[in-house]
Amino acid sequence: MYKDLILSKNNIIKNSILLAYKKKEPVVGEFAGIFKYKNNYIIYRDHIGCKKFFFVFKKKKLYTSSNFIDLIKYGEDFIQSAEPGYYIEIKNNGKFIKKTRIPKYIISKNRAKNIEEYLKFIKKKYGQNCIVCLSGGLDSTIIAYYAKKIFHNVNLITAYFDNRYSNVNSDYVISKKIGNFLNLKHFFVKIDNNRISKKLKKVMYACQDWRDYNLHCSCLNFTLGEFIKKNTNLKNRVILTGDFMNEFVADYTSEKVFGKIFYRVPNLPKKTLQKFFTGGLDSSSREVGIFGFFDLKIFQPFNCLKDFYFQFNENEISQKNFKYNINKALIPKSLFNLVNKKKVRAQIGDEKSGGIIKIFHKNRIYQKELEKIFIKNFNCSAKWLRSFILFGRFKY
Repeated sequence: MYKDLILSKNNIIKNSILLAYKKKEPVVGEFAGIFKYKNNYIIYRDHIGCKKFFFVFKKKKLYTSSNFIDLIKYGEDFIQSAEPGYYIEIKNNGKFIKKTRIPKYIISKNRAKNIEEYLKFIKKKYGQNCIVCLSGGLDSTIIAYYAKKIFHNVNLITAYFDNRYSNVNSDYVISKKIGNFLNLKHFFVKIDNNRISKKLKKVMYACQDWRDYNLHCSCLNFTLGEFIKKNTNLKNRVILTGDFMNEFVADYTSEKVFGKIFYRVPNLPKKTLQKFFTGGLDSSSREVGIFGFFDLKIFQPFNCLKDFYFQFNENEISQKNFKYNINKALIPKSLFNLVNKKKVRAQIGDEKSGGIIKIFHKNRIYQKELEKIFIKNFNCSAKWLRSFILFGRFKY
């Protein structure tokens, strides 16, 4: 199971979700699970759905897991997901009683203070050592900058590709400049696509997904997870990432690689895409699932900033370079100038290296083929799978 992170005003609930439930205390964080209260079960999950929680009631028995694949053996049609942002009260026999919205705690209207307080609480609960996954883009650079301010010992880790001439891609070059600026110890992990293809089943299990975008991201993160787990100096550190920001500002586009369109984005208003992408985090385990597979503690600090970015209207969020213009104030100008403004998604690499996509394209393994592989690996039906995750959300 995942490690929980639960914040409230003055931390009066001491990271106890039971206390928060009793006191109707507003909370924020990354959490999911179950507890007993007055002879009933209370199932809970954070507002965005960072952490996952699934359950099955069958023959008066309750089975739970953070990975729905573990529960397929009890009957796929019985599997339910906890709904983000709610307490769900259920009787011992599995009968639904009611759901109650979890009051949300806003740390501060100041984004920098939000991030700092969030990181301080992680440090207080899980220790003063952390490692930041740095891609060379703005989002992970912001997290690295604030991590250095809060944690006693910070390391950086960057995944990179090279081509047959051993030329490294831009993620390596720019991340190295950022690491030098921050004066932090930096680990670089070369992605070996051939090894990734051999571990596809493990990656699919850990991210509990077959959809190409999440799976491709997961392949990259799996290599990082392996490296961290094997490195005795890193495995006890908290992992921090810059995930969620692209969802909050709807900063995704379709990608054309090798003449083929990947990750097709519908032609919809930005505010609609913002809700769609953020809602899709409900079913994304590309980070928490992968690093959790290696029993590593992983947190995504931008989780606490969703409400800030959702306040902008269609015209504002649709402005060119909105993310860069609104977020550049969070870090020093000299650091911002180092950031890769033309960054492509990490799993794509560049035109020469091809990234994670290259191995799948080479073997002609696309979305439909991935779905077939998933179904065969985990013994579930296509009909059920397509209904269990619909429009990026789990079936509640």
